[in-house]
Amino acid sequence: MTLLTVATANHIATLTLDRPGSMNPIGHDGDGAEIEAACNAINGDTDIRVAILTGAGKAFSAGGDIKAMRDRTGNFGGNAVAVADGYRDNIHRALRALYGLRVPLIAAVNGPAIGLGCDIACLADMRIASDRAKFGVTFLKLGIIPGDGGTWILPRVIGESRAAELFYTGDVIGAEQACEWGLVGRVVPHERLMDEAQTLAAKIAAMPPLALRQAKNLLRQGRSIGYDTALELAANTQALMHHTEDHAEGVAALLEKRAPEFRANSSPVLARSRLWPIVHCKRGLRDGWFGGISGMDLRDTVRAGWAGMAGRHDRLGHDPKRKPAQDAQRIARRHAGRRDRILCGTYDVPDGIRSGDRRRACRYRAVSGRSAGVARRRYAGRHYAGRECNSVRRTGFRTA
Repeated sequence: MTLLTVATANHIATLTLDRPGSMNPIGHDGDGAEIEAACNAINGDTDIRVAILTGAGKAFSAGGDIKAMRDRTGNFGGNAVAVADGYRDNIHRALRALYGLRVPLIAAVNGPAIGLGCDIACLADMRIASDRAKFGVTFLKLGIIPGDGGTWILPRVIGESRAAELFYTGDVIGAEQACEWGLVGRVVPHERLMDEAQTLAAKIAAMPPLALRQAKNLLRQGRSIGYDTALELAANTQALMHHTEDHAEGVAALLEKRAPEFRANSSPVLARSRLWPIVHCKRGLRDGWFGGISGMDLRDTVRAGWAGMAGRHDRLGHDPKRKPAQDAQRIARRHAGRRDRILCGTYDVPDGIRSGDRRRACRYRAVSGRSAGVARRRYAGRHYAGRECNSVRRTGFRTA
């Protein structure tokens, strides 16, 4: 009998533990592979942005199959080595898959979550409980220990002291006490549980999918690394996020005072996108940075300004008869008050291009988005002026 039913809609995957007749036990042969396959499918589908885990019937999950323990069948059959392998190859496989989900996971706890069921709920990023929910880690009452790694999971959710109290006493607590202890985020009437979970999931699904997955990854990595390492991971990840189409869309939506429309297939590398025309065209009209930092040439950037993304072209008196490059320089000179600010250097576009002097041409740092030395070495080699400088004027430099 299969364990899971999976439904997807509106970027949300709903996983239901579907053995209601026996309170959704976990650990039958093949359960680990089934959960792993479902999680891998979610990880591989960029259209899915959040997942909900719940149980069918009156329970979330009662944990392991008590009858199978009694009869020493299935995962609990054989000698000690066989039982250990059963945990590793089946139960642990399911746990690793749920923990390894790359999208946020919401546990909608509709009833008792006991033993393994409680620990699986704790693997979720967020938990919402029905007023009928109960929580307990009652392993010691059965003469066993948390074979699912619960001694690692639960203290990270409610703290070591309260986790120890639950482990050592075998007590089962209600939804309200679980909420007080931080085991769940909120308690709702049973009839509204899935509506509340869907509402929360919809808010999360409205976020940019790539950034959402990276945010979860950073939260998980932060549990086991130092602050310096966390800062380094944040810097590198943030650099990628700045070069996504979703970042461009988010900035555009904020400036245009509308709701963003994030895409599931947002590219991690920004090339000739709308981002820098929106942000740096505004800066460009102020400072003269009509930046090839995005790979956009002066013509495209000025046109972006004409379209109103920067919100300043009307004040600056756009003249449609002028050529775009000339208009870019005229706007920069008028607004910044300095002829050379368009390149944030000593020489403006025509002077730099006409100059065969490598040191003068490397003043295109504002166009390349890199230091003069790096730009000269990496993109132009030893002959930065002449035809290659003209290509800068036409296309700008790539950022990658």
